[in-house]
Amino acid sequence: MEVPREEGRQRVIIASAYLPFEKESPTEEVSRLVEYCEERGLPLVMGCDANAHHLVWGSTNTNDRGTTLLEYLTTMNLEIINRGNEPTFMNVRRREIIDITLCLRQLVRFIRDWRVSDEPSLSDHAQICFMITGKSRQRETWIRNPRRTNWMEYRRALEEKLKTGFPKEIHTIEELNTAAESLQRAITEAYEDNCKLVRGRGKYEVPWWNNRLEKLKKTTKALLKKAVKSNDNQKWIAWRSKQNEYRHAVRKGQTESWRVLQQRGSWQRSG
Repeated sequence: MEVPREEGRQRVIIASAYLPFEKESPTEEVSRLVEYCEERGLPLVMGCDANAHHLVWGSTNTNDRGTTLLEYLTTMNLEIINRGNEPTFMNVRRREIIDITLCLRQLVRFIRDWRVSDEPSLSDHAQICFMITGKSRQRETWIRNPRRTNWMEYRRALEEKLKTGFPKEIHTIEELNTAAESLQRAITEAYEDNCKLVRGRGKYEVPWWNNRLEKLKKTTKALLKKAVKSNDNQKWIAWRSKQNEYRHAVRKGQTESWRVLQQRGSWQRSG
């Protein structure tokens, strides 16, 4: 894709990668893609089902695959964009962060508002949302409304962050500057963790979306929340059943929309 910049348009490579658990991480295909982009100076953003655990990207533990993958990312100047500790994979047995979003270092400052969406997905993996900034008008915007902040959790999170990341004594100007940066970072992270992004005005609706899909999405979302809260097996089964119905309806809507577009194209060509 291309992203508008002040000096013109910038080509950005968007990729998705699956790193099988039974193979070495990263795979040869991922390594070749990263090397290709580095050699040509192309910004790269890549979403990965990493099948690897590391505390750096919020997993509950660190395993050998996670250690190997992190060493590779550091060597290849790849940055991890993940923020927060919301699980990206969730089922009745476990909830874990195994999906990571990566980018080459030169693109980091153009990426905003990475988050794990609470919208229902069509699999056990959650949807990942973020923005690549540019001058063109976005099809949809995401904002934080301070009125919706969970202030009790914000205070608790801020207190925890200041306990572990704030100096107890300050003796020099350098230490004072470091403390100020730590305080600012702690406040920002606590706020972002407890004030979710919401869709702003001007959202872009795909042509095949309809009221039935909207209702199915809301029902699926509600069932997922109940299953997560109770961790009851029957509630997980109910969520899975509704998720399958939602998935089937989405695919049907997409297929019917594509069929209409193809028919329109045929009419235009015959005319």
